[in-house]
Amino acid sequence: MSAFHGKLLLIDNNEEFLKVVQKDGELLQTYPLMIQTSLAQGLKIFEKQKNVIRVLLVSSRVFKTQLEVQNFQSQMVNHPYLFISHRGHHPLQPLFNSDRTLTEPKSYKEIIKSVIELILKRPDWKNFEVSHDEKFVELKLKEEEFIGIGIDQFMLLPQSPFNVFIKIGKGNFIKVINAGDKGEEEVIDRYRQKGIGEVFLSLEEHGKYLTLCEKLSWKTIRSQEAPKEKLKTFFRLGNEVSRTMAKLGIVQENLDFAQTFMDQSINMIKNLKLRDGNLKNFIDDLQNSEHTAAVSFLAGILANKLGFDSAKSIKLVGMSALVHDVGLYALDPLADEKKLAPDSEIMLKHASYGSEILRKSGQFEDVVYLTVEQHHLRRRGGESSERSGNLNIIAEIIGVADAFQNSILAGGFDPNKLDQFCAIDLKRFSHPVEKALLQVLNRGSSKL
Repeated sequence: MSAFHGKLLLIDNNEEFLKVVQKDGELLQTYPLMIQTSLAQGLKIFEKQKNVIRVLLVSSRVFKTQLEVQNFQSQMVNHPYLFISHRGHHPLQPLFNSDRTLTEPKSYKEIIKSVIELILKRPDWKNFEVSHDEKFVELKLKEEEFIGIGIDQFMLLPQSPFNVFIKIGKGNFIKVINAGDKGEEEVIDRYRQKGIGEVFLSLEEHGKYLTLCEKLSWKTIRSQEAPKEKLKTFFRLGNEVSRTMAKLGIVQENLDFAQTFMDQSINMIKNLKLRDGNLKNFIDDLQNSEHTAAVSFLAGILANKLGFDSAKSIKLVGMSALVHDVGLYALDPLADEKKLAPDSEIMLKHASYGSEILRKSGQFEDVVYLTVEQHHLRRRGGESSERSGNLNIIAEIIGVADAFQNSILAGGFDPNKLDQFCAIDLKRFSHPVEKALLQVLNRGSSKL
């Protein structure tokens, strides 16, 4: 795609200048140009194609009366335009706004330079609600610092908590929503109708977005006052987690395996015959927990990397990943594990409480009960080391995935956080688990 979104329309009857403009073939590829020599015909073209015309360029010479100038200016109040003044006196010259006038351009390059300086770099967010399509600012941003969300999966709120971008080319973005803007639904609908497939958030805000999705979904489903039909969220379990992990450098083959692994685990667990109310509700709500998705994703990848290849062993990892926080849910459905103090009553109790809930159900293997009970223990370092000599390897897989999600993915990705996690937190797990995660992250394992 071109680095420039849309086209320019030039209305000019200066034949010599038009010949000069049309010689600049390379620049015309980057900034496509349509040309009309008549004001009336040019405005007809504009009305038909205004959605794809980025800026209107109009020579002062095509205006014959003061009324034509005034009508043009009122018609263009919500669309970028630039007057062009060629050499020689023009009786209507005083009517043209000097801010919007380019005097005696000698090439198409000069026009583009003025368009960039006078229009594209002059955001007018005060009129954003009125005409955001025509008043965007093209931004050069690092693609690796942004994550796309399917436009049909994007959660809509009455007032946007986030800055939302549209991608229009490699490294080129348009900021279409400011944090604090209202009317997010109308903006997104307009771009959906234009065929845009994704919106983009920064890595930091994407983490906050996932956290908000999870909190709102849990709260909505648990509240009779706010039925989930009122919450406009369409995200699929694991959809955004997969995108985030791809940004971390995890290869697509591993992500595909993780998605299949998690889908199969969900199908297995949904077919269990359950009586316990808390356990049943927890499993019914699984599709709304991005934390569970992240843990299940990474657990699946690590299990594969560590050589878990039998159907039964994969089943045990998948089941354990999906239910590892059932005790937390039973104690407080809205609790946020990342914000709970390590010595809080809920944190201290939820692993053993969850294990007991599963044990009473009689629907799981013994290793699942053990895994859930041990998923916060660490084999190396930490206060629990003396108690974890017999730590189950699956508990380590779930534990490292759980810690990774809480430390790295929740609240916004930061490379410094990842470095710290690999240098400190990861050392609390066994060497095979540490090595496997470093390999998954493409960080090597030469020190192991």
